[in-house]
Amino acid sequence: MPTKEEVTKFLEAFRTQVMAQGYYAAKTPKNQAGLLALGITRQHRRQVILSLTCDDYSSGPSPDIAYPGEPVWVFGAVVEGTEVYIKLKLPPEGKPTCISFHPAERRIEYPFRDPEEGRR
Repeated sequence: MPTKEEVTKFLEAFRTQVMAQGYYAAKTPKNQAGLLALGITRQHRRQVILSLTCDDYSSGPSPDIAYPGEPVWVFGAVVEGTEVYIKLKLPPEGKPTCISFHPAERRIEYPFRDPEEGRR
């Protein structure tokens, strides 16, 4: 498991790239349905992604089985009262990628959060 500093470094690099060149969001049926179910726009999704902190970290870096190369990082956030599963990837070339953004199918674990704090 990475340290808080390593997670923060990944998120800072991801934010910097998003601000410089935007990002690619996978248009899978699950992600599209997730936006509809949450009742949010693509812009709102971007705001959620840019506001992630190391407290929102769940797992990674892990190998990307579907698209080998750079590892994937998993985060969670509460959006419109629903816990959302967020999977990000930062390729060395090209745009940062949001692979997944949809309601969580199971409870997300947050190793850097105080268990008393619970989900945000």
